[in-house]
Amino acid sequence: MNITAEEVEAQLKEQESFLSEMGHLLDTKIAEADLSHLDSRTRNKILHLELLKKQSRELIDLQNSGASYNIEEALILKHAKQEDDFISKINLTLNSTENDIIKIQAKKYITVKEFSEIYNIQKTSQQNYRARLNDPLPYHQKVEGGKIVYVVEEVEKWFDNQHR
Repeated sequence: MNITAEEVEAQLKEQESFLSEMGHLLDTKIAEADLSHLDSRTRNKILHLELLKKQSRELIDLQNSGASYNIEEALILKHAKQEDDFISKINLTLNSTENDIIKIQAKKYITVKEFSEIYNIQKTSQQNYRARLNDPLPYHQKVEGGKIVYVVEEVEKWFDNQHR
């Protein structure tokens, strides 16, 4: 597998502007985002992506210093480009998820599905919490067997009491 230094430099120049833009955007989003609602696997993926971003920047610095290349470095650069694409997809997902959660949290009432998305508590667990004899999860249901809604303020108070 032959790859020329010019091909590597061309790829690096593309990546440099993309990484710079995405790096700043990702840094800003991660700094601004409240990641506490994400599960540990998602948080670990974000940390892994930050590490890959750092490695990609080191390779760009290597390219800018005019150092020579070998096949291994070229393959690493190719992998870095794929990771950058993945970072971009994760960033878009985080953006849409964050926007959805902000919209949901701005509501006074939320549905069972929205509750699951915000608090990462599935429908069956919600049922168990609502059925408790002591300190049940507060909910509202107009007719038996009808749609269940939660008042966000009541749920927040309930969570505060659960963690004392």
